[in-house]
Amino acid sequence: MNQQTPLRTPPKQAPQPSPASAPQQSNTFLARLLLILLAASIAVIIGCVILIGVVLSGRNGDKMEADNSSDLPASGEVGQPDTDRGAVATVPSRTDYDIPKAGSYESIKGVSSKYAILVDLDSYEAIAGKNADTEICPASMTKVMTILVVSERLKSLDDRLTITAEILDDSLSGGGSGLKNLWVEGNEFSVEDLMYLAFMQSDTVACKLLANYVAGNEEEFTRLMNEKAREIGMDDTVFANSTGLSIKGETYHSTCRDIAMLMAYSLENPLAERVLTATDWVLKKRYAPIGERTTIKPTWLTERLGVAELETVTVKGGKTGWEDAPGACLVTYATANEGGGEYILVTVGGDRLSAKKSTADVKQIYSTYVN
Repeated sequence: MNQQTPLRTPPKQAPQPSPASAPQQSNTFLARLLLILLAASIAVIIGCVILIGVVLSGRNGDKMEADNSSDLPASGEVGQPDTDRGAVATVPSRTDYDIPKAGSYESIKGVSSKYAILVDLDSYEAIAGKNADTEICPASMTKVMTILVVSERLKSLDDRLTITAEILDDSLSGGGSGLKNLWVEGNEFSVEDLMYLAFMQSDTVACKLLANYVAGNEEEFTRLMNEKAREIGMDDTVFANSTGLSIKGETYHSTCRDIAMLMAYSLENPLAERVLTATDWVLKKRYAPIGERTTIKPTWLTERLGVAELETVTVKGGKTGWEDAPGACLVTYATANEGGGEYILVTVGGDRLSAKKSTADVKQIYSTYVN
């Protein structure tokens, strides 16, 4: 019997990769790597685009701020004290604003104004005067104090105030001054615009609106004015209202020396200084009956001096006044054309002195006593 050899299962051998499989795996790895690199590149590009957008946005914002500031007067170069559009504190540079009376000063002669004082702000002494401590009616020079009190106590320059029938009637019946074509019941103004109207146009309605806004009524605002006068050292001054209008039977007086002290102190408040030294301001078309934009200028420039640069000084700011008793009066702040000294001059006419003669006095006093 033939013996058969048992069948044996051959050992399994590991499958051998086909010649094409190795390159295929290599291609897959490269594809994944390329996708990762592509995604990273896209992420970098997107990041750069966002960064560029942020930078450009910031530049545009700066440009918009610059464009918006174009309506500010040149005096705004001292900086923006009202960044938050709120009240601005006064930071006095001296402890006492009382102009010394003991020092002798030259007596001003050859002028029509009955009362005057010229103060050197560097030495803070009177260098020339005429009846500087005699009682006078300050008339609309009062509005320097109005601007100062509002600057220290306003809530926001952007707050809007509306002309009421009561304020309108009171201003019209009292012989108030100002930009009367804007005296329309229901007209709504920003606090900032009202401050420039009060200063530049001596606007009665603007003063009354601001007084009510700050203190609730004219009487309380006047109390704040007199309180501030005592703080400054204006011991010979009593205010009766925010406008400077004389009211029969009311106590109301000051002196040239006290008004000079008031002006010196007010220039220490950045917001008040910006208003009191502005040479123009733009009112927007939102105010009826203004059709577009209207530029207003201060009366010391348009109605009195005509130009800012005089023979020996350049006038930087001021406030006019007029009443029957004091006649034409004017307080000005000026810098010397040579040497850069700073001065305050107050002149009060008396006996209905004309604006023309008052102006001539201002020019003569500066020319004589400032070298």
